[in-house]
Amino acid sequence: MTRHAALDHAALLIFPETLSGLADELARHGLDVGAMTPSVVVRERLSSRYGVPLADLEVGILLAPVADRTGRPCELEIFVLVTPPELAPIAEDERRHERENHVALAVRRPDPVLVRGLRTLLTSVIGPDGGGYNGYEDNTVLYFRDAHRADPAFRRLELTSTGRFPQLLATHRRESCAGTSLLRLFTGVTKVADFTTARTVVDIAGGNGELLARVLHTAPWLHGVLLDLPNALDAASVRLAGLDSRVSLVPGDFTRAVPDSGDVYLLSRVLHDWDDDQCRTILTTCARDMPAHAELLVIERLLPDGPDDSLAIPWDVHMLCNTGGRERTEPDYRALLAEAGFELVETCALPLDA
Repeated sequence: MTRHAALDHAALLIFPETLSGLADELARHGLDVGAMTPSVVVRERLSSRYGVPLADLEVGILLAPVADRTGRPCELEIFVLVTPPELAPIAEDERRHERENHVALAVRRPDPVLVRGLRTLLTSVIGPDGGGYNGYEDNTVLYFRDAHRADPAFRRLELTSTGRFPQLLATHRRESCAGTSLLRLFTGVTKVADFTTARTVVDIAGGNGELLARVLHTAPWLHGVLLDLPNALDAASVRLAGLDSRVSLVPGDFTRAVPDSGDVYLLSRVLHDWDDDQCRTILTTCARDMPAHAELLVIERLLPDGPDDSLAIPWDVHMLCNTGGRERTEPDYRALLAEAGFELVETCALPLDA
């Protein structure tokens, strides 16, 4: 890798309310920035992530010369999202997850064969995470992400190449973990679950509201309830903004109580964060508070019962090392559910291994 690419810059996303005085403020921190250029890729990613029209997002790029730890000159790339009060929830969510902060490698002499080879090498150790082409800079950028890497500074990597590589970029976007796999997962849930007799669906620890939004769009007669911690509800309010009259955002701790008004309850990608004892607590709480007629939909990766090439296996290691949780087999979940008073009646395949 070092023969063909070199450290180019580190990048971060900042959130000033206005551009007025920003250059002076950065200068007080020792950063001498040049003229701002428009951001294309990060602006598109933020628009897609939060469902905000591109026209409502002002995102620019500032570059400041710095040096790496060896004294070699490089740059700090500062993405600037102008953040009026109505976009404050986006800023809070991005500060928490740092989805756009990254370290970038620049390909020295890019050509399609070399860039494709470097991309293949990187995807063997870190997942693809979208990318794009910036016509202002004539640059193709490919992002990679490992959300579970211990050091947050190295969770995201950018491979930047001068020129345009449309076929390679299309492949990278299609394979990107953060986009297509979750989109297919959420679409899959709405296809296999039966909401025809339900009136209220409760999404437990529903995060940014993406799954609940898709369920409500699929079943327009439903009312949705999203239960999560207050800081998560700020991000969900952005995603669910167009569904205000059909959604209730409820702050709370799902290990202590869940709303008692639902017909269908969603528990999506939650249990794998926890060990068995905590899962028993969560499921027992659900069983206690759910109405007798309600159904619980648990959405998780399943470990294979025998030898199999499944992404659940490396995810199992990730969860164990980073959260103390684990992936489980179907019999594991059946036993946990039974201990809490549930009966597992059906298992449906979803594209979690996409």
